[in-house]
Amino acid sequence: MIDEIGVVTGFTLTPANVSEREAAWDVIGSITGCLLGDKGYLGIEFKKEMKAEGIEMITPVRANMDDPLPRKTRRAINAKRRLIETVISQLAGQFAIEKCWARDLWHLSNRIARKLLSHTLGIFANFQQGKSQRDWLQQANVIGC
Repeated sequence: MIDEIGVVTGFTLTPANVSEREAAWDVIGSITGCLLGDKGYLGIEFKKEMKAEGIEMITPVRANMDDPLPRKTRRAINAKRRLIETVISQLAGQFAIEKCWARDLWHLSNRIARKLLSHTLGIFANFQQGKSQRDWLQQANVIGC
């Protein structure tokens, strides 16, 4: 989970055979309001469960679905989705988050936490240097590349 500027605010580790819908509750905690999700969170029952907890889950629609949101709202959501995809791309590319060779869960979770901390420090360093918010996620800006 990330916030509106791209800082990772929560994560959870699950086995590959666990649905991301089940794991979502570990990360969500006491959050209320709107939450963006990917197509893995589509589903009437899941959205009803979220609504009961005070969360409106907004997901992309499939090609064969009618979009209940106005076009302008969908564009704003797509811009936020680009931010999410940028963070995922950075974690995979620059921080090699997919390559955390660990023999147990404790070491794996700590290695991932260190990589997420490094990402957050990169955003903070760009903020401290007076970079525009658009540039905060550019890790190369920290070292002046």
